Amino acid sequence: MIARSFLFIVIVPALSATQTFAEEPKKDLYGDPLPEGAISRIGTIRLRNVGDIEHVLLSPDGKILVTSDNRRPLQVWNAVTGALLREIPLPDDDRVDTPFGRKRMEEIAAMSFITDANRLHVLTKSGNLRDCNLSDGNWTQSLARSEQGLIKFVPISGGSVSPDGNYFFFSPRNEKGKGIELLQVGKDKRILQIEDPKFRHYGHRLAVSVSADNRLMTAVLEDGTAKLWDLRTGKEVSKFSPPDHLFLSVAISPDGKSMVAVCGPEGSYWYPAPTPEGTFLYGWDIATGKELFRVPNWEGYTSTYSPDGQRIISFSKDEVLVLDAATGKLEHRLRGHESRWITAHGFSKDGKRLVTGGRDHTAIIWDLTTGKPILDFESPRGSVDVLAFSPDGKKLFAGCADGHPGGLWEADSGKRLHWLIADGKGNPLSAAFTPDGKNVVVGYGVSRAASTGNAWTARVWSVGEGKIVREFSGHTDGVHNLAISPDGKQLATSDWGKKVRIWDINSGKITKEIDFATYHSPMSLVFQKSNQLLGVTADKDKKAQVFNLTSGKKVETGNVSDPLFTALGYLQDLVAFSPGRELLVAFSPDRKLIAKSERESVQDEGSVDLYEISTGKLLRTIKGHKGLIESIAFSPDGKRLATGSWDSTVLVWDLTSKP
Repeated sequence: MIARSFLFIVIVPALSATQTFAEEPKKDLYGDPLPEGAISRIGTIRLRNVGDIEHVLLSPDGKILVTSDNRRPLQVWNAVTGALLREIPLPDDDRVDTPFGRKRMEEIAAMSFITDANRLHVLTKSGNLRDCNLSDGNWTQSLARSEQGLIKFVPISGGSVSPDGNYFFFSPRNEKGKGIELLQVGKDKRILQIEDPKFRHYGHRLAVSVSADNRLMTAVLEDGTAKLWDLRTGKEVSKFSPPDHLFLSVAISPDGKSMVAVCGPEGSYWYPAPTPEGTFLYGWDIATGKELFRVPNWEGYTSTYSPDGQRIISFSKDEVLVLDAATGKLEHRLRGHESRWITAHGFSKDGKRLVTGGRDHTAIIWDLTTGKPILDFESPRGSVDVLAFSPDGKKLFAGCADGHPGGLWEADSGKRLHWLIADGKGNPLSAAFTPDGKNVVVGYGVSRAASTGNAWTARVWSVGEGKIVREFSGHTDGVHNLAISPDGKQLATSDWGKKVRIWDINSGKITKEIDFATYHSPMSLVFQKSNQLLGVTADKDKKAQVFNLTSGKKVETGNVSDPLFTALGYLQDLVAFSPGRELLVAFSPDRKLIAKSERESVQDEGSVDLYEISTGKLLRTIKGHKGLIESIAFSPDGKRLATGSWDSTVLVWDLTSKP
């Protein structure tokens, strides 16, 4: 389960005095070393970015992959094995004014390799074109700069790069922006400006496409039309307006002879996917304006050509659609990210391989001929936000509350047992095993904006077979909290609404609905040994409020025997000591230990502090993840701790060994 701010996890006893040391560092299933004190790694650190991937780039020889999420260092990977080679921090931005004189690092708008796998050229959102040496991680001073002025505070700019990597297109989205500047590697000033303030941006991206010979550029404007420019002169040469539609995206073929576009009615565009009804994928001959093909009810939100011009690639949420460029016929659907949408892509030089990056923090390299992944790893995808140990401590449920289905894993080895997949309905938000260990109950949900309510449910899964045993539907939002009675007969669920529901776990029927308004404050549900259900939430003063939901009466915390509540005062001290920080905690129910992780920003590294509650003494600090900690769980015997992170892995730690 998740414990965030006033959400609590209770699970068993204390540290043992035993200690064992391995002579050599232990390794995970993929051969990567484990941090000291870690027993196993669930998932992999290979091709796993520390955040949402915004940029992916393959080197000309196909051996190096670079990924970036804009807010953290560049990550450089071996594209053959997926192993991380190095991280390169982004340089400070000397063009952006920030409050109180604090430094702000550069953010990436576009990047490309030039001559080999050691040099990377990067266009930043503040209009700097820089050179990065991937061998030593050093950055040069600006090679070229935008001439459109400083961008105040948060730079919101669009960038793109030509197919050969020698030209970068830059368009600031501020009051001084007048169009697109063309910057050339080796030139310290812009070489061309196209003055049209109505270029459409998609986030930090600039919606432009360029022919392979850098002669023609096409772009979508805010009014839904598309224009074509001759880059030798900067002059507009033609304008396209599809009948009864708007351009949502447009791309020009490498040879400059044809164009592909996603078009639809006004209001149909919605990233990460348009409304398919009334949306078309068109192909045109540029010289004659003749329609080459038309595909109705198109699902993709953008399209582009492969470098060899043989295929069209279109993206729809978490899928890649691969088409024949001449006919528009669908060849492959590439599925693998399973988390909201794909945010970045890049091709190999020969156009036969595609690399994609997503909101799930992962990169996948695909063979476009077969439609199969060349390099992929079966692993959690995205931030691991939900953890639960089985009663015997041998199995672990891990789930990503950002689109990927949860899975069951062996805690000792990190080996996957089952993916728990239910037609893509919902993201795991909470989990608990039944007392006999035969089943695991998972609560699901997604945002209201993206759901019709089908995902607001709880499901019972068979641990042995990985199949659904029962489902509990009818919630008014995602199931953020759940608890199972000690006798295994009752399930309690709560969402962000005003009710707690108690279910007969064998029949799946509701036995009781309880009005319990939380007003979106965090809440936990705990069954006592007597099968009495307790609920805890915080009042406006952040003081714990405990209710016996079985009897409907408020309970004084001093009268509650459950060890969860005896530690509430200590938790409140932690919250008071850490104003403005997000706090994640897990308790051992013998009241002896508390595991705490806190952060102030997404750039904080993940760590967990383990305290002795009676003295407040810090026993140890656990570090080993590449990203923020999002979930914590003690094993039932208290000898292990599992931590889930933004780096899309879980580490299982031995608490019996000395730090």
